[in-house]
Amino acid sequence: MTPGGFNQPPFPPPDGSSVAAGPKRRTGWIVGAAVVAVVAVVAAFIAGTHVGQPVASAPAPTASPAPTPEPSPSPIGPPTSNNSSTSPVDPDTVRAEVAMLSRFVEERRGLRFREPVDVDVLAPGDFRTRVLAEFDKDLETLKAQGDLLIALGMVPADLDVVDAQRKLLGDGVLGFYDPVTKALVVRADRITPFFRQILVHELTHALDDQHFDLDRPELADRHDGSDWAFLALVEGNARRIENEYVAQLPPGDRQELQDEMWELGMEQMTTMLSVPLILAQLLTAPYDLGDPFARKLVEAGGQRALDDAFSSPPVSSEQVLHPEKYMKAEGPRTLQRPPADAPVKAEGVLGEALTGYYLQGDQIGGLGNLFGSGDLTELMRELLGTLDPNDAGLGDLLGTPGLGLLGRPEVDGWGGDRYVVWDDTDGSGVCIRVDWVMDSDAALAELDRRVRERTASDPAASIERPDHQRIRLTRCS
Repeated sequence: MTPGGFNQPPFPPPDGSSVAAGPKRRTGWIVGAAVVAVVAVVAAFIAGTHVGQPVASAPAPTASPAPTPEPSPSPIGPPTSNNSSTSPVDPDTVRAEVAMLSRFVEERRGLRFREPVDVDVLAPGDFRTRVLAEFDKDLETLKAQGDLLIALGMVPADLDVVDAQRKLLGDGVLGFYDPVTKALVVRADRITPFFRQILVHELTHALDDQHFDLDRPELADRHDGSDWAFLALVEGNARRIENEYVAQLPPGDRQELQDEMWELGMEQMTTMLSVPLILAQLLTAPYDLGDPFARKLVEAGGQRALDDAFSSPPVSSEQVLHPEKYMKAEGPRTLQRPPADAPVKAEGVLGEALTGYYLQGDQIGGLGNLFGSGDLTELMRELLGTLDPNDAGLGDLLGTPGLGLLGRPEVDGWGGDRYVVWDDTDGSGVCIRVDWVMDSDAALAELDRRVRERTASDPAASIERPDHQRIRLTRCS
C-alpha cells in the first residue's frame, strides 16, 4: 500500500549483508511500559526537565481503512492456565479492567479490536522468570551487540553485556506483548494505576498487531536500521497512548502512580548503580524517540497518517528523529561495507541515533559513577517530592523512562554509515571500522571535528579520510 504524502521508496539492504547483524531488539516479543524507572527520575533532574508542560490532547479519531465498523468484542479471552493457577489477581477483576482500558485504547487509537486478547497477570517472581526465558532465546544477537559496543568503547572491554542486559530486563520490564504467540503478559500483584498504565501500553500493541501485523522478521535480515525504526514506531505509538492515559488520571491516581514509581525505582537502584548508562538508554530509546515521532505523524495527518506508517514504516533512526524526512521520503544513503582486517563477524548500520550516542562521550559507568547510592536516593526523594499530582505533565515524566538521559542523539546532516566488526588478530578483543557520509560538506567537516574530539584521548582509535566524502573510524578494544 502506498499512502499519499507518506510513501516510502524501497531501500535495498547493503551489499554482502549475509553476516550476522549488529544490535537489535528481540523480534519475537515487544517489551513495554515502564522500563528502568530510576533512569527517568535521574534524567529529569540532570536534564532540568519541566514536568509542568501539559500533554497535548489526542485529536479526535479520524476515519481509517483498518478499523472494523462493528462493535468490538470483549478484548480479553477466557482465563489461561496462568490466570487460573498462578495469577495473584482475580481473573474476573482483570477481565473487567481489560474491557474498560480497551475502550480507552480504541477511542484514542481510532481502531477496534477484531478478536479477544488473552492476558496473563503474573506475580513479580514468575514474571521475571518468564521475561528471562524470552531473553535467553536471543543470546547471539545480544552477544553481537556487546561486541559492537565494546569495540566502540561505549562499554568497558571486560563487561559481560549479556549479563548486564539480563539485569536491566529482569528488573525493569513490567509487561510485554508477543506478536507471534499473541501473548500479553503483565507483572502485578494487585490492580493499581501502574498496572493500568502498563496494560494500556500492551493493549495498544495488541490492537496494532491485529490491524497491521507487528511480526516482521524480514526486517531483521536487512541489517540497515529499518528493524529498529519499525520498533520505534511500534513502541512510540504505544507510549503515546500510555501517556494520554496517565494525563487524564484523577489526582489521587496520579499520586499513587508517583508512589509506585518511587517503589520501583528503589527496586532498580542496585542494577542502575552498576550497569552502564548507555545500555539503559539503548533499551529505552525506541520509546523516548518513537513517541514524538508518532505524535508528529498524528499532528500532520491524523490517525490515517499513523496507520499508513505501519504499512510503510520509517527505514532509519534518522527518519524517527526527524519525522519531516520520513514524510518527504528522504532515506539514508547506502554504503559499501568498509574493509576488515580479519574475517567479519558482524556488520550493519549504526544510524544517526547510535552515532549520536557515540559522539556524546563516555557513558560507560553506571549511575554510581555520577552519584553515591545515598546521594541518588536523596535526589529521587527530592525530585518526586516536588511533583504535583494535579499536573497533567506528570504523564510525560512517569510515562517516559529515560527522558533522553544522554540527550537526543541528533547528528545534523547525517547521511549514512556502515560498519564491520571482527576479532582482533591477537585474540585480545574486538575491532570495528565505521564509514560515515553526510548530506553536505559543512556537515562532513563538523562530523570530522566531533569524531576527532571524541577520540582525542582514546589511543585505541584512529581516524582517516578514505576520500573527500567519507570519514572512517577504526578502533580495537
